[in-house]
Amino acid sequence: MQHCASCGYENPDDVTNCQQCGRSLIAAAAAPPAPDPMAGLPPPPVMPTATPTTADPLPLVPPAAPPRVFPPPYRRPPSYTAPPPLTPQSSDQRNGRNYLTGLVIGFIPVLFFWLAAGQSFSGNSGPFLQFAGIGYLLELVLMIGTLVDKNTRSFGYGLLTMVLAGPIIGFIGCVAIISWPR
Repeated sequence: MQHCASCGYENPDDVTNCQQCGRSLIAAAAAPPAPDPMAGLPPPPVMPTATPTTADPLPLVPPAAPPRVFPPPYRRPPSYTAPPPLTPQSSDQRNGRNYLTGLVIGFIPVLFFWLAAGQSFSGNSGPFLQFAGIGYLLELVLMIGTLVDKNTRSFGYGLLTMVLAGPIIGFIGCVAIISWPR
């Protein structure tokens, strides 16, 4: 049996490395044995110990307590990411909504044109044609005012679209209403 110079483990004769610590047994056998550090020191004092009797079955020295093991400190897992901060609506979303609002408001005079065309069968277009004309003029004024201001410009673009497309849509709708079979 070979003794490991590093850990003292008894290894079989046919191995070259220690089966306990993995150190080379050949280098340890070739090296001179290390001197005993306790060689020149006096022996430690002998403490008197009492042998347990049948009346006293417990030993006088209590067994050593196992070492306390503390859990590792908490660390946030590396995959954790904070949720994105809440942000207000982007300007693109607001601009899109303002543009659609301008389209809807700009469509109101077109509806009055259509109502006036429907009333023309009775010979009286009523106030609808007047409402359509006044609404179209108000739409023009409102469009100019909103295109000047940077914050309401997308609303003005919606109105501009309807100022340009409204008469065409109104004309097509009026022709369809008038040519509808009665």
